[in-house]
Amino acid sequence: MRFHAAIITVFMMLGGIGLAEGQDTTQAYGPDHPLAKGERYLAKGQYLNAADFYRTMSRRFAGTAIGLEACYLEAESHRRAGRYARAVDSYRRLQREYPFTRKAEQAQYQIAWCYAQQKTPSSLQAVSAVDLLLAAYPESPYREQALALREEALGRQKASSQSKSAPPDAVFARAKEHFERRKYIDAMEGFRDVIYNNPGTRLAAEATFYLGECYFHTKDYQAAVDEYARLLDEYPSSPYADDAQFMLAHGYFKQSPHYALDQKETGEKARAAAARFFERFPESQLASEVKQLQAKIDEKLARKEYEAGRIYFKMKNHKSARIYFKYVLEHYPETPWAPKSRDYLSQLDRIAPADNKTETDGAGGKPTDQDR
Repeated sequence: MRFHAAIITVFMMLGGIGLAEGQDTTQAYGPDHPLAKGERYLAKGQYLNAADFYRTMSRRFAGTAIGLEACYLEAESHRRAGRYARAVDSYRRLQREYPFTRKAEQAQYQIAWCYAQQKTPSSLQAVSAVDLLLAAYPESPYREQALALREEALGRQKASSQSKSAPPDAVFARAKEHFERRKYIDAMEGFRDVIYNNPGTRLAAEATFYLGECYFHTKDYQAAVDEYARLLDEYPSSPYADDAQFMLAHGYFKQSPHYALDQKETGEKARAAAARFFERFPESQLASEVKQLQAKIDEKLARKEYEAGRIYFKMKNHKSARIYFKYVLEHYPETPWAPKSRDYLSQLDRIAPADNKTETDGAGGKPTDQDR
């Protein structure tokens, strides 16, 4: 009992689930319900779209019953998509923000379930998650399922320990076979085993790259970016380093939103990663593919600046419009938006010549809020 009490105390101090139960908000949504769109995504199996939608709604309705439901469904969407690490993060966020609810108890069970789907060291984390669930909720309706998960996780841990004597090349080969057959979840487990049990080796570097590829093919682009970046950081001399640099840029670009939205954390990082590729690997055979990707990135970023210039032109804010159009010409001269920007600058020279500046006055700088 003292052991259980200690676990409960520590868990609650860390923002875990509480002992009191609140209102369970699960319900069937009508067409006008704020979460109805997410339900349609789930019905179509579009789990990543659902996760993004529920994330937005959980923030919009933070602290409310709808916010609680959205937070839980965000985690569920990640879980159904096989993005177990993301699911665990979302379940834990729910526990921090809504500790005294039934959803917090459900979240703890799902955390254990997510860990149980993976191998070492996640199997041990599954056991710990079950222990925390049963300590905090000794009468939990998930008790039997949780105990079964615990036994399964212990069995997998034992099997994993026994398999450590297996040649790492064989483990990698099996994972690679799963990858080639597009069984990405199974492949992930094998690649993780190689990385965990053979750190610092050539095989671990190759497994890191292919783990990133698994994430990329399952559209978990941020997780893919993390693996590519890890390979470049820990294994910079790997034969897969140029592939990782290329895919790093590709992963950032895949995450970039509509051109009109902020591109700082995605599109601009994709462009920087592509430029870094040519600095590090000028002789790589991937150069032509990176140039094609670079053209797509530049086209999207250029359009953002061009459309901003057009808006200011229509508002007759000629000074700001000129800054944006010049920026497109200076930084994205090979895109379709450069000649369009040049046309607008010609119009500005005719209708607002007094706003024109010298070539050196403000040239080269990125438009800022002060230009608006």
